[in-house]
Amino acid sequence: MKNIYFLILKKRWFLFTILFLLVFLTNSVLWNESTQLIRRYPTIERLKIEADKGSYESLYIPEADETGALISISMEERNELYHTLLTALRDGRAIYRNKIAYIEKGEKLQLLTAIKLKDIFSKEELSEHFLYYIGCFQHQ
Repeated sequence: MKNIYFLILKKRWFLFTILFLLVFLTNSVLWNESTQLIRRYPTIERLKIEADKGSYESLYIPEADETGALISISMEERNELYHTLLTALRDGRAIYRNKIAYIEKGEKLQLLTAIKLKDIFSKEELSEHFLYYIGCFQHQ
């Protein structure tokens, strides 16, 4: 019996090595995915709460040229966005800034008023960060 075990290990050692590597790699990948989920869990829970309230967030992905540099939005697109946000404000929706810090760290949202919105859009250069960090939440 001892000879059979030795023969299996001697002749098939590479199979055991491959099996060990597969188990090791699978555990490391699953551990990585699990820790990412654990780290992001508070954010996911906060987003679920906001979704239950009927809140939504904006998502702005700026265009880039072939080198990867961001292309700033044209004046026409800027005016269209301003009027869309202004219409949302007039319809009674609350638009807030600082959504990333709110979702991830629990910081306070900054309410955007029509006056603040006009100030932001009247600047020469519209910050791409502003477009990324706005969101519509159902808080009053």
